[in-house]
Parts: sequence; structure tokens; C-alpha cells
Amino acid sequence: MRLLWWIAMMGGVFSICACGPVGTPSTPVPSGPGNLNGFGQDPDSYIFSADTSEPWSVPDAQSGDGNTVSQWDDPDEVCGYGSVYGIVCSKSLQMFVNDATVTVDTVDCDGNPLLIEVQSDAEGYYTLEGVPSGMQTIYVNKELFHTEYTILIKDGKLSDVTGVGHKECFQAFGCTETVTSIPVQSKQVGGLADVVWFIDTSGSMKQEAAWLQQNVNAFAQHIANQNVSYRVILIAEGFNLCVPPPLGGPNCTDGPNFRHIKTKVSSTNGLQKLVDLYPLYQDFLRKGAMTNFVAVTDDNSKKTATWFDQSIKAFGNPGISKPYLFHSIVAYGDIPFVGCWGGADIGTQYLLLTSQTGGAHFPICETDWGSIFGQLAETVVNTVQPVCMYALPMPDKIPALDKIQVTYANNGVTMSVPMVSGPEACVGTTQGWYVDNVDNPTSILFCSSTCSEFQTGLLTFEYGC
Repeated sequence: MRLLWWIAMMGGVFSICACGPVGTPSTPVPSGPGNLNGFGQDPDSYIFSADTSEPWSVPDAQSGDGNTVSQWDDPDEVCGYGSVYGIVCSKSLQMFVNDATVTVDTVDCDGNPLLIEVQSDAEGYYTLEGVPSGMQTIYVNKELFHTEYTILIKDGKLSDVTGVGHKECFQAFGCTETVTSIPVQSKQVGGLADVVWFIDTSGSMKQEAAWLQQNVNAFAQHIANQNVSYRVILIAEGFNLCVPPPLGGPNCTDGPNFRHIKTKVSSTNGLQKLVDLYPLYQDFLRKGAMTNFVAVTDDNSKKTATWFDQSIKAFGNPGISKPYLFHSIVAYGDIPFVGCWGGADIGTQYLLLTSQTGGAHFPICETDWGSIFGQLAETVVNTVQPVCMYALPMPDKIPALDKIQVTYANNGVTMSVPMVSGPEACVGTTQGWYVDNVDNPTSILFCSSTCSEFQTGLLTFEYGC
């Protein structure tokens, strides 16, 4: 006869099992004196299933040798001391969990408080010695993990709960798992926006360059606060222009979501620079993101709006979004030729692109650039294509993207969601998820067919090893 022990999991993370074939209906263990301190469950709830058609042959359990507790044993009538030998497995039974804290909190045979605590070893095994007989509760904890189970202890015998279940775990020395769940939202949220700026750094634009430097962090933060994943590219050099953290890196370097292409932009060649320098920022653009261009200049462009539109639509790998947006902070207004006081020339070609793409425009002569950047950020947010996107829980705990297991559960139904390479893989009815940045992931995104499955419920993330 082969025994199936499945120690009830409470907390949904660890499984501690000794697994053989499922046999006859469950049978309660006979009642006995039970746990001395009342922590354990009623003995009648201690369940096993057995197949009576053949001898019990689970080698780990060592039933019948007189030293190991078997399914036929009754609880002791007199208190004594036994031991427990077990293994801690992950929820998926795919790996050992080492360094978990395993405890028994009870009283000894004289009624004195007794706490026994050990750590699981590199392969997840543990041994508890000197455990009072009766039904005892075993507690297992590690970081976010928690479970507990009851088991019969007999004087002078070993309660072996390893069984053959550990054979389903692969050895992962020093390996742990992290599990966390977040509620899903019933509608698509967030989106992706890539914003490519150029600023004219000719002599008349020193003040405007300083205002951009002062406000660009608030611009990015406003976008992030609306659950939009963003990237910012700045083409400019001069006036010691430096984008500080958190958008930029330390000492005027790039940040995870920021790239500074340090090249001088003259009064009239901004559109030319956006086209010519595409190879320097194309790898920073993302397929599926809304592309926004922003011109900051007090002059007009030598290149026409038509030339620019045709040129960028020929870009590939990944190319720009279709449609794209063009925003202008340029000279315009009622003053002939210059548009506004402080302008060099009306930014006709930029304004034409803004009109054609539905972007936002602001006068370069304005002094309240905090307001300009706030309105521009809101335009960027309002024009992204909504997607299923959530902040990735505990990104610092991720060992590798291919070790993340994502499941969605709702009303008792669980769906496993596979990883795909990116938005380009989300075609037709493809199910999947991907991240915003494979090198520094902070958000997880889902294909539209997967998102359509989400109503209420929980997304669970399991970070393997």
C-alpha cells in the first residue's frame, strides 16, 4: 500500500508533501490526546489517502520498521518525545527552499513552554528533535512565505514528511523564491510614451535652455504619475546644459529613461538634427510607444514640414509610431516677422507639423515654463495608447526575466500567462506579458488579448531562481 500525504497548505506559498498515488477515500487518523498546548488542529482533521491494493512502498517513509510513524499508529497515551524530518518545497514543487525557519511552539511533557526552531538546509531539508508526542503544529516561514501543518508525533519515533515529493524539486542551492500578488484593474491603464526633444542652443536661447533644465524632471514625473511608461531623449549641447537626477544620471550622465545626445543645434537645423541623428536614439525608442517630438527654438526651420514627415516615416527598427505627435515651443504671435518679443522668426514649419499631428504649441516668449511643461506632459499622457500595465512588484528581487511566473486568478479560475518578447509578439489572440525595459524592468505589460481576460481578481508574480 502506498501513502499519499498532502499536508494542508495555509497561506498559499509552501508545499510540504510526501506524494504517492491517490488511493481510497480519505480516512481520519484516530483521535488521541492531541497537541499539548492547543496550537494543533483537531486530530480528526488529520487526513491521509491510501491505496490498499498493494503494500506501502514509499522508501522515504520507512513504514513498518518500528522507528517511523506510520498511517496505522495511534497517538501515545503517555507523553514522550519524537522527531520530525521534512523538506520545504516551493509552491510549484519545482525547487527547494533553503534557510526557511521551521518551528514548533508548544509545551513539554511537564507543561513547560517549549520552542524548537531550526533552518532548512541547502536542499530544503530540516530535522526537529525532542518534539513532544501528540498532534503538533509545524510552522514554516521565510520572508513572504508562510505555511503551517499538523502532524502526529510519537515517543521515540521519526515523523517523516519528506516522502517522494522532494523528487519533484530540482536542487537549487542558495536559491529562494519571492511571491507577491496585486489586484487587477477592470480597464486598460497606462501606456508608453517616447519623447524626443531638441533645443536650439544658439546664443539667443541661453535662458530657455536653463528653463528646460529646471523643468524637465517635473515633466517626466508628471507622466510617470499617470502610470505612463516614458523615455526622454534630448538633442542639445551648450550652456552647460545638464539634466540632473532622477531623470538624468549623476554628473550629467544618462539615466535608465533618459538619453542626452550632446550635439549643438543651430537656429534653423532642428528638423535636420532629428532626422540625421536617428541612429543615435533609435535603440532607445520602443515599439508600441507613442512617439512625441518637441521643438524648442526662437527661429524657423530650413527644412520643410513635408520633408521631415516623409523622412521620419521611412525610419525602421523600430521606427516611430503612426501616428506621431509634434509639439512646438516656438516663436509666434501678433508681432510681424518674429511673432513675439524675443523671437527671431515665426516657427512656421514647426507649427505646421504641430497642426498636422495634433500636438501642442506654446510661445517661446512665455516666461512661465513650469506651466508649459505641465500642459505638455498632460498632452503626452492623454495621447498614449492605453495598455494593461502595472508596476512590477519588487523589481530588485528579479533574478532574470525568464524566471518570472505570472498567473491571473478570478473566481477560482487560474490562468498562467507566458512571457513574450515584446509588443510586436502580441498579434491576434496571442496571450502574454513583457516588460518596459529588459535591462531595468519597472513595469509589466500584457498583450491586449490577455488584458481582455482581466476583470477583477489577482495577478500573482513568482520570482524563481
